Amino acid sequence: MTLLMMAILIMALTTEVALAPVEVSPERFDFGTAAIQLTGEVWTSGSRKMCYVITDDADWLTVSPTSGESSGERDTITVTVDRAGLAVGTYTGTITVKQRLPGD
Repeated sequence: MTLLMMAILIMALTTEVALAPVEVSPERFDFGTAAIQLTGEVWTSGSRKMCYVITDDADWLTVSPTSGESSGERDTITVTVDRAGLAVGTYTGTITVKQRLPGD
């Protein structure tokens, strides 16, 4: 009998130069061998409104929503992995949270 396992690990979220303090949680998503969807949060710890865009760098990885704004409230993001077509192995992707100016 052959046992095949596939582990997916999403590395740390990154941010660029801040207009307002950006907070993300968790800093790392670990999908293990079975999970297909995990949630996290994005928010600002500052007193100003923060607008942001979220991107990922892998075809098998999807983040939703891809943009939002926070005035301190925590916005939920959903990270989904499409395991179909992936060979057995460990995969790593990066999710980036980038601030944008309001109206951009």
